[in-house]
Amino acid sequence: MLKLSNGYGLPVVLALLLHLVAGSALLVAWPASESPKLKPMPTHVKASLVELKPKAKPVKKAAKPPKKKPPVKKTRVDKKAEQKRKEIALKKKREEDARKKTEAERKARKKREAERVAREKREAELLRQQELQQQQEREEREAREQELASLLESETAFEQEQQQSATDFELAMGYADLIRQQVIPHWSRPPSARNGMVAVLQISLVPTGEVVDVNVVKGSGDKGFDESTVRAVRRAGRFPELQQLEPRVFEKYFRKLRIEFKPEDLIR
Repeated sequence: MLKLSNGYGLPVVLALLLHLVAGSALLVAWPASESPKLKPMPTHVKASLVELKPKAKPVKKAAKPPKKKPPVKKTRVDKKAEQKRKEIALKKKREEDARKKTEAERKARKKREAERVAREKREAELLRQQELQQQQEREEREAREQELASLLESETAFEQEQQQSATDFELAMGYADLIRQQVIPHWSRPPSARNGMVAVLQISLVPTGEVVDVNVVKGSGDKGFDESTVRAVRRAGRFPELQQLEPRVFEKYFRKLRIEFKPEDLIR
């Protein structure tokens, strides 16, 4: 007697029945000419009731780590493709490095050029400032020298003028004394003349020495005395020695000449 347990009895029975049925069908369908008919042997199957127990839940086994796939052997074609890819990548890297190097060199050249231009600009500005300073110093020096020369010239001119004025004055005094000496012989002393009297006359002359006018600018207090001096000048009339004077001296001293007359001048 077949004893089934552990919950697998029913499936086993069903499997046996299916095999029997399939075997019977083959026997029935087999052609008669090929083999003699065989009587089927009755098969006695004993069965018994089996208590079906619920299937126990399978225990989950711990997940095994995935197995590493064995390295795939590269074929010759794959090796060539990989080599080609490496060569292309290396070429790109070299081109990128060359581009970066060229760009860096361009930037460096541009920076050096900018620094050179800035340096030249600074040097040109410094040179211009130096030239301006030198020009300013030169102009200031020339101005001081010109001022000093002008001052020296002015001092020299003043000294010369003073010296010339002194010379002209002495010369004028000499000619004025000469005129007085020429007038006195024509002067007749009036009876009213007294020592201490002074008459100042202004004589207008021309460069030829001729007298054009005579005026009393300061009287002596005696009309007769003053008129006698005026008559004396008019009688003299002309002083030709004045023609020897330079126009400068004549205009300054003899265009309008003042002479004092005193009674003492007639005493010899």
